[in-house]
Amino acid sequence: MRTQILIRNFNKVESDFNENNLQEILSMSRAEIISTVRIAHLQEHGLFSQRIVGDEWKNHFEFSKGSGVVSGFNNFDYNGALFNLLEKDSLSVLEGLAIAVYAVGDSKGSLYIPQAHESALDSLESAAHKLNELECLKKLGISISVAVGSIDVRSLKKEQVVHHIGTLASISALFRLKKDFVPTRIVLFDGDVKVPGIVEIPIGLTLQTLIDEFAGGVEESLKAVAISEKLVDASGTKMVVDESFSLGNGVITIYNNKRCMADKAKAILRLVFEASCGKCTFCREGTFQLYQIFMDISNGKGKPTDLGMVDELGKAMTTGSLCSTGQTASEFALGTLNNFRDELESHIRRKRCPAEVCTAFMNIYVSPELCNGCTSCKEVCDAKAIEGKEGYIHMIDEFECTKCGKCIPICEKGAILRTTGKVPPLPERLTRVGSFKKRR
Repeated sequence: MRTQILIRNFNKVESDFNENNLQEILSMSRAEIISTVRIAHLQEHGLFSQRIVGDEWKNHFEFSKGSGVVSGFNNFDYNGALFNLLEKDSLSVLEGLAIAVYAVGDSKGSLYIPQAHESALDSLESAAHKLNELECLKKLGISISVAVGSIDVRSLKKEQVVHHIGTLASISALFRLKKDFVPTRIVLFDGDVKVPGIVEIPIGLTLQTLIDEFAGGVEESLKAVAISEKLVDASGTKMVVDESFSLGNGVITIYNNKRCMADKAKAILRLVFEASCGKCTFCREGTFQLYQIFMDISNGKGKPTDLGMVDELGKAMTTGSLCSTGQTASEFALGTLNNFRDELESHIRRKRCPAEVCTAFMNIYVSPELCNGCTSCKEVCDAKAIEGKEGYIHMIDEFECTKCGKCIPICEKGAILRTTGKVPPLPERLTRVGSFKKRR
């Protein structure tokens, strides 16, 4: 059976939270709590995984008491994968927040949830109210609040304690499970894996082992892996996922050898652009420009100078953006450039998509030998690019065709074909089924 630390309460009718246990924890001295966390070498979840929680608490207790503890998600956690911790075990997360507030000698803990999950506010406020009514918190003057919004890191003090939701869940688990606690992370396996979904993974295994054991392995051969927005090629699966390894928003996306990375970069950049708040110039304009570049590349309009622009824009966004959305937005684009440059060059210089995904480099035609003149393809073509009538070999107007491929599965005879190579001789005018060969 797999270890259950952060998800230990997910499938239970009631969580393991109770007031007596929390009172016991809060009866410890602050120094004891900080020491326990430091001995466990508990590290921050999310973007700032290099930070040691115990060290943060110690510095805050000594230099910055009175500014409270703030918690939430990284701004680029827009996929909602990590929100499961709040949905399925909110009391443990809020308990972790209460412990953090007490440990640093403060009285107020604030939890922020994304606008996209505003519907969960009432239930979270109810859980916070339940905690605030506990005698052990009232005695210490500690209060917990929940609000919709994002954390503006620019307005925080240097020593301000800011915790990711995953960190709070780990804090609660550490004091609940004691010697049975081991560090874990919540991730969502997505893409070309045999068993996609949200799982809890142990620390210290290679990325390849995690993919094989927790996602059932890869469909087809592995081409690339995106950890959050950071893209690596197949060799990157040798990396060990330890506590300081940033899993970003918790999504690990697997791409097999049938995927075009230019096409995937275009899709990711569009998603990031739509998730951006638009206030930051580097994020707003940079993401849009990168999206346009990859759109051109995948549409056969890419230029050799585009690759240098991707590098320049991507690095500028990483250093110039004001929050994690913009800082990580270019990671997939830069990863595509650094790991799959040959593939991008093929799109730009040879006008060819190696994965045969980008339709701009393809020709769709009707095979004269296979067409039975049924008109099904003509009826389904939104662009009105197919000419023909019953009993005649149909023809596709290459200038009108959008190459959407909608007509391909409709043809029961498999007469509509897609190729990146040369198109064979075709009728130049409507020709009866079965008579084309005789007229050549």
